[in-house]
Amino acid sequence: MVDELLVRRFPPPIPGLPNEQGRYETILTTLAKQPTPPTRAEFIQPCQVAIERDHDDTLSDSWTRHIISDLARSGFIREADEVGPDDAERLAVGIDSQRWLAGELSFANCVYNALKRSWVLRAEYPEGFEALERIFHAITYECEQPASSRKIKTTLETEYGYQFSQQGLRGYPELLCHLGYLEDVDGKYQIPTDVDPEQALTRLRQPDLFRKYENYLKREGALGDHPPKRAKQALMKYYMYRESGGWSKRKQWYRQFHRHYLKPSARDGDNVEPNLQRKDEFRDVETKRRGLRTKINSRYDIVESRLRGLSADDLQRIHDAGDPKTARQELVKSGSGLTRADLTQFVGDRSYEFSNDFALYDWQAEAANTWFTGTDHTAPQEGIAEVVTGAGKTVMALEVIRRWLDETDDGVVTIVVPTKVLMYQWLTELTQKLNVPIEDLGWAGDGHRDSFADDDITVLVTIVNTAVKNDYLASCLEAAGTPSHLLVADECHNYTGDVHSNVLGYHHTATLGLSATPTEKPHSERDPSDDEANLFNRLGEPFYTLTYSEAIERKLIPSFKINYVGFDLAPTERQKYDSLSREITDALTEIRTRYANRLYQLNGNLHQKLHTILNSDESPHPAVGQFFTLTRQRRNLVQNAVARQAITLRLLEEIDPGEKAIVFQERIEQLKQLIAPYERLGQTREREVSQESASGYRSQLYDEFPELKEVDKAIEDLFAQPDYWPVMYHSGHRREVWNEFAMEWFRADDHANVMLSVKALIEGVDVPDADTGIIRVSSGSVRQRIQTLGRILRTGDNPDRQSELYVLYARDTVDENIFREYDWEEQLGNADVEHLHWEVEDSVLEGELVDGERPDVQTYTKPSVPDVTDLEPGDSYEGPTHGYKISVDAEGRPFERIGSGRSFITNEEVTAAADIVYRLKGGGTIHINEHGHMTTQTDEETVYLGQTEDPESFDHEEPTNGSTDDPPEFDDLFGDDTV
Repeated sequence: MVDELLVRRFPPPIPGLPNEQGRYETILTTLAKQPTPPTRAEFIQPCQVAIERDHDDTLSDSWTRHIISDLARSGFIREADEVGPDDAERLAVGIDSQRWLAGELSFANCVYNALKRSWVLRAEYPEGFEALERIFHAITYECEQPASSRKIKTTLETEYGYQFSQQGLRGYPELLCHLGYLEDVDGKYQIPTDVDPEQALTRLRQPDLFRKYENYLKREGALGDHPPKRAKQALMKYYMYRESGGWSKRKQWYRQFHRHYLKPSARDGDNVEPNLQRKDEFRDVETKRRGLRTKINSRYDIVESRLRGLSADDLQRIHDAGDPKTARQELVKSGSGLTRADLTQFVGDRSYEFSNDFALYDWQAEAANTWFTGTDHTAPQEGIAEVVTGAGKTVMALEVIRRWLDETDDGVVTIVVPTKVLMYQWLTELTQKLNVPIEDLGWAGDGHRDSFADDDITVLVTIVNTAVKNDYLASCLEAAGTPSHLLVADECHNYTGDVHSNVLGYHHTATLGLSATPTEKPHSERDPSDDEANLFNRLGEPFYTLTYSEAIERKLIPSFKINYVGFDLAPTERQKYDSLSREITDALTEIRTRYANRLYQLNGNLHQKLHTILNSDESPHPAVGQFFTLTRQRRNLVQNAVARQAITLRLLEEIDPGEKAIVFQERIEQLKQLIAPYERLGQTREREVSQESASGYRSQLYDEFPELKEVDKAIEDLFAQPDYWPVMYHSGHRREVWNEFAMEWFRADDHANVMLSVKALIEGVDVPDADTGIIRVSSGSVRQRIQTLGRILRTGDNPDRQSELYVLYARDTVDENIFREYDWEEQLGNADVEHLHWEVEDSVLEGELVDGERPDVQTYTKPSVPDVTDLEPGDSYEGPTHGYKISVDAEGRPFERIGSGRSFITNEEVTAAADIVYRLKGGGTIHINEHGHMTTQTDEETVYLGQTEDPESFDHEEPTNGSTDDPPEFDDLFGDDTV
């Protein structure tokens, strides 16, 4: 697929650089001997003559131009207008090449200095050092030596996530040999025995200006006054563009932060030693940091080791705090972790009590009371609170903890969280709000392993991964004598997997689940999924729900507006969609024929059942694998529908200055389409793309959708605009710090204004408020949709501001499933819900947003189950018929198919049902639904046949073996389960 190829592009090769030291010497000596510095064109002929004379090799004009060009770009030759008699760009031997020819430098040092001088200081090709470092890193840690170029390239593709042009690595391994870091062994490469790989990697990373800037921001903080915002924006755009496969426009952002980092004299590259001379501002900041660390240690007794990674701004705030408690609070805010000394400063003098000036919201007190008393469907002291994001469910949980500990002698509490961020937030809330004594409080995760017995604590906050690893929490409780135990599961929907769900099975006497996914449906009308049912069995069912509509009424969150934007697939997309849908139907027909009873017996939804068959059967029918392939292709088709790009562009262009927007997608590859969609990976130096290299690239869509080319160009133009500052937040960063930068810059009022995110932002992240949310691509997950709303509806000090959410969906496709399970106008109560349509004339890419209507989708309603007490066999039946199937042969005998034979059933109620089928149809199919009701289908109606036990309890005659000569029944061929 197209988006799977939009990956980070490996720096294009430099094939023109000579692969032998002698050729460098020949070319550079020849240039030095020219009576007048030549232009490139003038130097072609002397260069050819010298190579043929010394190396018996005849070079074409075009290849000689490549050699001269790459030598100039790589610093071995200097090209400038001041080296000749006129204003023309003329060639001269570079500084480092001169020193090598004069015997002042080794060839290896000449190569290193020349590359550093030109690639980095003059910003000609800074990514070249990235290529050298990555290749050497792969050979050092991933490849068996000696390694071929093909093996190295494959490793960089599979392990490092790079995409290559046609010429692959050409030129880079040879440069590493010139540097002395590799040696050529029969066309393969290995590290010489006298080379220290770590020292070599350090030296290759030293000129990486981007990494230096990244480390500086990690140390000094993303929001400091230095560097200026323009440099930060350029750094983020350069990073996003490179990560999205972009290449051709990268220099416009690189050179911005390059100019800010280096002194002008360093950027000229004319000093004898090519040092990265930073501007004085960087040195001044380091001096300031050292001084502040010393003063803070003296004033507040905070050890300097905890201050070393902090920025000058963070250190200044700690220094200016005024008292030890405030200083510790500022230290924690700075991200320096959390210690018991910090928490000690937060605890007040009233243990397990809120402060006098603190008051619960009415709903918080009401929910806590309900948890203790129970409801008609939940027992006391168990269950889940479903509360809209931002309403204060953590404080409600603190009230439950406070009262439960007060009423429970020798009780202990565990709070399970999914992330480190949430663990530290809970620790801070427990001490600052509830005044839990520090000696009663412990945590497990991020290197900590406190326990109830060994540390004599009452409240333990643990990351779920730590809790379940080697059953750590279970062993802690056992060591403490299995005391009365309140288990609080924050973001409890995270604990349904095979491993994480173990935490819910450990010893407990009370449970409290917290979820940010409320719905308006009353308990009696809910149809929980298997995961939800398992969660309810472990924690208890929802005992309290605070929905969006109620939260708006109580003025806990502001009102908001949802715009559903429907668009039509392009004609060719529609044709492909319909074709795939027909193939999926055919595959399902085959699957139901082959696995009807197996599907009935397996747990889970259809996809889960088919996964079980695919993974457990020795030879599953090809239709099962085909079903997954076809549904994935159809989903990709819908998610990559070209109209999404045009609508998203229109919405982004309409964002007013000063407003902020978050754009959500399902996959990282989709996010990249909003950054560098027009890039053509696989392009050669001559800007030609071979059919093999270009196969599947987005550029191939331009023949089918010419307007898409213009839309993609407009997306890239928008990305390049100075007042458009996007950031991206997702799980696929090469270094997690870029998520931290993204969040800080988006949170600041005068920094980033657009966040490109994948799926809903993770729990525990304090997402800043946004004016607009755009769900560009969505899975249809109700939970994810609701969490998305909660992430953008935090409006700070302006309750009158209305946020808007745009949800894009393809009409008459599986996208409309978002409307099947819930009526969003009803679910979201007081929210303003509108339906818009992307109205087009000639092209789906050229349209306008106009008023539309809610899709008229058919919502599945589970059939009601009739009371069969008054029904007699042979009566009409109006309940569900899907379920287990057995057959009735032409003699009226009921049987199950066993392999290619039959196993006849002898249960009295089944044989009686078979007699009715025989009288009605001369044979056919009996359906047994989950309630044991047996039915069959005639042309006029569904007929009730009686009740039976679980099919697994059937009695059978001895089964026959071998194939049968009986023709298939009509029902076997066409099915009769359409009711």
